[in-house]
Amino acid sequence: MRGRSIQCNLVELTQYIAETLDKLPQTQVNVIHTDLQKTFDKVNHALLIDKIRAFGFGDSLVALCKSYMRNRKQYVVYKGFRSRIYYCPSGVIQGSNLGPFFFLVFINDVSSAFRHSSCLLYADDLKIYRVIKSDTDTAMLQSDLCVLTNWCNVNLLPLNAGKCKANDL
Repeated sequence: MRGRSIQCNLVELTQYIAETLDKLPQTQVNVIHTDLQKTFDKVNHALLIDKIRAFGFGDSLVALCKSYMRNRKQYVVYKGFRSRIYYCPSGVIQGSNLGPFFFLVFINDVSSAFRHSSCLLYADDLKIYRVIKSDTDTAMLQSDLCVLTNWCNVNLLPLNAGKCKANDL
């Protein structure tokens, strides 16, 4: 979206934390920063087609999307050497016109999975956050993290645990 960026996402989170701590000085806000592993490369085409269909697009548009993804081939060039051509059963074509649309359709439902926490999503950057006043709040945040893990498993998009961080503010 024009005029939106990861910085806007971070400013929105920072504003929320500052306002919350001003109103409730004896509380904390827990924030989980996630990183999905090679997200753009791992979008499963069959799951993507199911999500496009679930959005309510007509059969002819779904067939066109299937055709666009079917039998995609690519190769890698490194220091003048070219790899063999191989088929790509997953991924969205970065730099293409439809790539961002396909990616957004694929990942958009992750935010509706959380019942107890808030989240901010910008491309594949997901922050989950919740005000923590008690052990119950911590359990609710953990419940939403379990939901995220399940969503990742169902959608075949693993988390990059080495890049995921938690902050207590």
